[in-house]
Amino acid sequence: MKFLKIYIRIVAIAAFISVILQYGFTIPNRFTLYILGLNMFIALSFAFNAIVRLVVSPNKLRTIRSNILEYILLFLIILQLLVWHGFWEKLSPYFQNLNIFSLTNLYIITLQLYILATLILKLPSVNAILSGLRIPPPLIVIGSFSFVILLGTLLLLLPKATYMRISFIDALFTATSAVCVTGLVVLDIGRQFTTFGQFIILLLIQVGGLGIMTITSFFALILRGELGIKERRVLGDILNFRTFSQLKTLVSSIFWTTIVIEIIGALLMYTRFTKYQGINDASPLWNAIFHSVSAFCNAGFSLFPRNFAHFVKDKELSFIAMALIVLGGIGFVVIRDILSAVSALLRRRSQVVRLMLQTRIVLKMTLFLIVVGAFVFLIIENNNLLAGLTLTEKLVASLFQSVTARTCGFNTVDIGLISLPAMMLLILLMFIGASPGGTGGGIKTTTAAILAGLIRARFRGHQDVVISGGKVSKENIFEGIVIFTLSLSIIFTSLFLLLITEKMALDKLLFEVVSAFGTVGLSTGITPQLSNLGRLIIILTMLIGRVGPLSIVLAIPTRKYEERVHHPEERIMVG
Repeated sequence: MKFLKIYIRIVAIAAFISVILQYGFTIPNRFTLYILGLNMFIALSFAFNAIVRLVVSPNKLRTIRSNILEYILLFLIILQLLVWHGFWEKLSPYFQNLNIFSLTNLYIITLQLYILATLILKLPSVNAILSGLRIPPPLIVIGSFSFVILLGTLLLLLPKATYMRISFIDALFTATSAVCVTGLVVLDIGRQFTTFGQFIILLLIQVGGLGIMTITSFFALILRGELGIKERRVLGDILNFRTFSQLKTLVSSIFWTTIVIEIIGALLMYTRFTKYQGINDASPLWNAIFHSVSAFCNAGFSLFPRNFAHFVKDKELSFIAMALIVLGGIGFVVIRDILSAVSALLRRRSQVVRLMLQTRIVLKMTLFLIVVGAFVFLIIENNNLLAGLTLTEKLVASLFQSVTARTCGFNTVDIGLISLPAMMLLILLMFIGASPGGTGGGIKTTTAAILAGLIRARFRGHQDVVISGGKVSKENIFEGIVIFTLSLSIIFTSLFLLLITEKMALDKLLFEVVSAFGTVGLSTGITPQLSNLGRLIIILTMLIGRVGPLSIVLAIPTRKYEERVHHPEERIMVG
């Protein structure tokens, strides 16, 4: 059995290579037979492994239930062998009207499903291995994001991913922007990348939006039905969720909430995109799926040449996109709390259900920033970017920019023509960003609320920071100050380095840096003009902005010890 495990791991690597060769490269006809032979060998190897484990298992029914997906695929492979060896003539009277048992199609579909299933089945073991290592959770997050970025870079370099070959730095920039759900691009996604390349970008966005550990934990729940103690501890640290008994429910709700919202968003967008065929080469359905995922994950990637500027007068599409962006930005914990409260109200009707303090702060701050941001943007840009629109269209466009500036990166107006006051407004919104546990970046709405509450408490002479009827802990206040300080330091450092490497205006470089740090994706149009060094600086800024500056600090191994010597407290002059 040990030998079989080693053997099947080697075959799994061969399976991954087979998929890359088949979809990433144009295979000459003379090599097609060899690829088919390799796929048959891989399929038979996995089938043999499944049969051996079933034979030696003392409880065969439990083995099948625990690996139901694997044995369904095994059945398909056996059926394929029956068809391959001439049993098709006997089966054809029963299936001739279905037109799905074509020898070639069933063969390819079976092998691809088996290879995909094999890779998925390995995710929980990766999750368990990572959880078992004595590595700080923030370092696991940074490492997992870096690994996916590198893998995505290699996939985007495949010949079938682009119409023309792209450089390594361009692929790295695109992969980083997708995984960090930023949206800054150095290439035209709709024109430079094939459908296969766009699909890779979409997968990177989805993985980046949900997080590696969340995805692997979900598959662990599907396949094993439970999470280990170490997995719960690490996942709880990553999600900043301390109620370990509810982690299983939280992971499932995160995954299914994402899928349901993205499907609903895609269906609604599809009804609008059918009216705009011809803007790009993609079908309305693919446009709807891509932009729904991009909006909910707050990525801001668009397949249209001018982003959403084509639809500045389409109020319905704007509100659909805004709803997806807000839902993705407020955080999964907040969504779950709202759904729980609504469910409780429907069950008890008259009883009032109290939301968590985080939910109350996030909802109030989100509404405040959206409304104030839209109002100020409307006043500033009324006779500039919004000129020529009706009053209703101006209001919707202002709302759209206020929403997308904090989290996403879609734009219905030309950001390159924006005035300096409006630029400073967007910089402030991008710096604040989304909410904790969401798919956006920035210092987060809760951090901004804590700092504002701290200033208000000091002005009023209060010792406690009270927000929305709840007292904020001293630890949260300390973390908020640290995050704010680190964020400014990172932005200043990145801007300083860009001023050395790039010969561009200070305001545009500042806008680009804050957009990268806030994982927003808005740009004045200078991204493709950055040098290779400038792109590397933006890449690092996007990565730090996605994982969070505090996670970077906590990932640095330090020895923790208790203070044995307590120094006398003294006051110094500040300010």
